[in-house]
Amino acid sequence: MPSIEGSPFAGAHRVSLFEEGDPDPVSASGSGLDVITPELPGVQWPAHPLVLPEASRADLIPPGSGVKPVASWGWRGAVVRATGGLVRVRPGVAELAHLAAERTIRQATWSGAVNVLVANKSGGVGKTVTSVVLAGVLAAARGGSVAAFEVSDASGALSKRAEGVPVRGLGELVERLHAIESAGELGGYTTPQTSHADLIGSVQDRPVLTAEHVLALRTVLDRYYRVTVADSGNNPHSDAFCAAVSTADVLLLPVQVSAVPFLDMVDVLTAVRAMGEHGRHLSAKPLIVVNDDGRPKPADASHRVRQELDRLAREGATVLEVPFDPHLAEGGEITLASLSDSSLRAWTKVGSAVIAQLAYEAQ
Repeated sequence: MPSIEGSPFAGAHRVSLFEEGDPDPVSASGSGLDVITPELPGVQWPAHPLVLPEASRADLIPPGSGVKPVASWGWRGAVVRATGGLVRVRPGVAELAHLAAERTIRQATWSGAVNVLVANKSGGVGKTVTSVVLAGVLAAARGGSVAAFEVSDASGALSKRAEGVPVRGLGELVERLHAIESAGELGGYTTPQTSHADLIGSVQDRPVLTAEHVLALRTVLDRYYRVTVADSGNNPHSDAFCAAVSTADVLLLPVQVSAVPFLDMVDVLTAVRAMGEHGRHLSAKPLIVVNDDGRPKPADASHRVRQELDRLAREGATVLEVPFDPHLAEGGEITLASLSDSSLRAWTKVGSAVIAQLAYEAQ
């Protein structure tokens, strides 16, 4: 064998002296190395975590502090637009309040699905309008996961005020509730809106809704939506309405500054209060939305109604007012983008109050 001394392979013959033993997986015990395995301390979270006294995270990092808002309303917004954004004017007080309301709607969380029950036994006071617009405002700010659905005994007007012409709706969904196993299957019974809300109303006459139907609907809808808005009928003593009350988190009462709608609202409050502890809790802090249908009202009666609304506010109710909106008064499909500026801002304030109440109740 020729010598390979001085070459890169010098000493390669020593490989013949190597004896291969039994294979042993690489481990601390079989590697031939002295490996020290440290004992890791168990992690035990303290029973009482460290908190900041008299200060919260929001105090140190105010909401929205990472984004400097620029005015878009009034003369401030006109200056921003006229300069192509070179002059960045801070929003005024009213616009800042609106931005705060949108932020409240967008950022609120809770550990479960929540429901708003819209109720008044008077017809024509805006229950369906309130349900559609409220669901739209919430969905637009939160990016979806909001649905409005009927809990009225007979078929209501929800689908008639929705954008689009749905093929299937509440009646068909009730018959197929047992077979709904995905968001896609549920979506076939909804009417998607440009606001990103889903509406589930009656596309044709349907059987009377029962308490069992309402409870089953809530069970299914709560799997796929974070917020639902229940559009009720005119009978606060029906089984469907009682079931809706039993699963509601907030009671919202549309009313007009008129004697009959106000007295009917009081009747609903009385009926809800009689429905056990949960009913008493809902009726103690209702949200009352005063809307204007554009028709003249007797001055004396309107004055007395406003006095009573003030009294309810002192007793714990939240009373908010929304202006007359021609688009809502037309009676056709409701598109959030078609609301007047003043109307959209007022409804956003309503949505913020609803979300704040839901967050409070979830604590």
